[in-house]
Amino acid sequence: MAVFEADGAAALERQLDAIYRQYMPAFEIILNARLEPLLPGRLFDIGNISFAEGETLGAFRTAALDAARGKYIWFPDRRAIPDPKILQRYVRALEADPGRAFAASPLSSCKDGKIKEFKSSTLVFSFDEEASSTEDSPAYVTDLYSSNKLLRTQHLRGIKFRFSDDPVMDMYKIYQHSTFVKLKAAGIYLDMTEAEFLDLIRSRSSKLPAAAADYLCHVRLYYFTRVTAVKAAAAVVARLKHAKKIALERTNLALRALFGRMKLKNRVFFYTIRSDGELIENMKCVYDALDADKKVFAMKLPHPARVKPKIYYYLLTSKVIVTDDYLRYLRAVRLRDEQKVVQLWHGCGAFKRWSLSAPTQLTHLEELNTHARYDAVAVSSENVRQYFVHAFGVEKEKILPFGIPRTDELVAPGGREHLAESFFAKHPKLTQKTIYAYMPTFRELNGVKVELAPLIDFEALSAQLGPDEVFIIKSHPAMTEDLLGGKLYPNIKSYNGENSFELLAASAALITDYSSIMYEAVLLGRPVVFFCPDFEMFERDFYLRYPEDLPGPAVKDSALLLDTVRRTVAEPPVEKIKAFRESQLDACDGRATQRFAELIRGYLGG
Repeated sequence: MAVFEADGAAALERQLDAIYRQYMPAFEIILNARLEPLLPGRLFDIGNISFAEGETLGAFRTAALDAARGKYIWFPDRRAIPDPKILQRYVRALEADPGRAFAASPLSSCKDGKIKEFKSSTLVFSFDEEASSTEDSPAYVTDLYSSNKLLRTQHLRGIKFRFSDDPVMDMYKIYQHSTFVKLKAAGIYLDMTEAEFLDLIRSRSSKLPAAAADYLCHVRLYYFTRVTAVKAAAAVVARLKHAKKIALERTNLALRALFGRMKLKNRVFFYTIRSDGELIENMKCVYDALDADKKVFAMKLPHPARVKPKIYYYLLTSKVIVTDDYLRYLRAVRLRDEQKVVQLWHGCGAFKRWSLSAPTQLTHLEELNTHARYDAVAVSSENVRQYFVHAFGVEKEKILPFGIPRTDELVAPGGREHLAESFFAKHPKLTQKTIYAYMPTFRELNGVKVELAPLIDFEALSAQLGPDEVFIIKSHPAMTEDLLGGKLYPNIKSYNGENSFELLAASAALITDYSSIMYEAVLLGRPVVFFCPDFEMFERDFYLRYPEDLPGPAVKDSALLLDTVRRTVAEPPVEKIKAFRESQLDACDGRATQRFAELIRGYLGG
């Protein structure tokens, strides 16, 4: 955030307080050096405020852009009042669409304590919802303001932008050289009327294209045809959708009541949101080992309305329910006492916090109601039971150290060799290579997944790798971003569709950050290196002490990564790995699937 001016110390303090109230995990504030005497003493010790010289607005903003260390930059002025969540919304929009240069939202007036819509600003964001450039949305000329935009620093530097002392024309030039993403909800409020705002832009109309004068003169007409009329039509559609939603909810409510009275069947219902059409990992292991009446529902979210009656039917008429992730429908039904719920949680061990122990989009009550009906939860060791009690809010006796079913194949005699052979059968050219597997996990902002910024200098890494070394990337299934940014390297490959266990078995070492894949690597006897340059910014906390409890070294500098990996492969911390396995994975002895199959048979009465 770059702040140029303030109307006195009290005004500066109010402006900075508004910034510190933003829902952002980390940011820096760059102040004009002239404001340093006005800075409240309590803010000096925070450590994220720096200063940039600049006698004029343009000189300061250019200096701030040059000094900025973050991915994005925001230029609020003294008349802007930000919503506490607006920067978070901007960041999410830009992380979801990496090709856009800036994110913007409508302006509103907040004068004399009254909030009022800027029709001209609303028009910009309603003209064409899919617009991403000035050619798509000519109404942009009524939005030549900087405080309602978050800009990518790299884009501004890439076009070698230099600010002038005319912020209106600066924003016009940025619009001309950029693509953008538009947010519908207002988030920046100005201490001025709309007439004052439009006069500010009209004063530059002679410098703008002829089309600008037309839009500036006919704002009211365009607002009526493009906003008022569209809103009226949308209201009709919204009422119809609401009526349909109410009808569906009443139908589901009636069906739930009906299914809840039907005879309970001696059946096992396998439910997962982690795959489409088939069971994977823990679920598949137990399903294959169980000789019983079984039904499967496997579909990633969101679920269309047409499948919900089927879910409710099997949920309310099956004696045993098995899942490996969130089963949201448990919050909406009342199971019978004879029904049992088995949670084969997809993550091994207890590394980073989740559910009740971490930021989430659910309320505390929703989280509790999701997990409250578990009768059995699979864990990898006696020593991690306490963490699952904390995460799920269930009694400790329901947390069973039976091991994790999918790990059975890892510790089976010849299991590692079989997995490695399977990998090399598909990739024979890698047979004589030393493979380093990089498996990072996803990132979140306030419980919502965001894009993982590249943390490794792949150009430098590729140059450092030897002729017999290969660096293979396999991202977490929840990640969609291309960590290589579309670039190709002869010795760095992305194998996102690869079987994780086969890749681990074929690798000399695992490189990860905060992923539970480290547990499987330990079971396979593979050394692990933890690459965590964003550790201070990582949103979740850990159950383990980081890095003291880890089974391998942690490194933050990309330049040191390869040497650390090579040293760890040459001299793995054998005793540390052994102690970690005994402490965190002692129940993973190859018989976890058998134990859960027997447990479920007992629930069925067989």
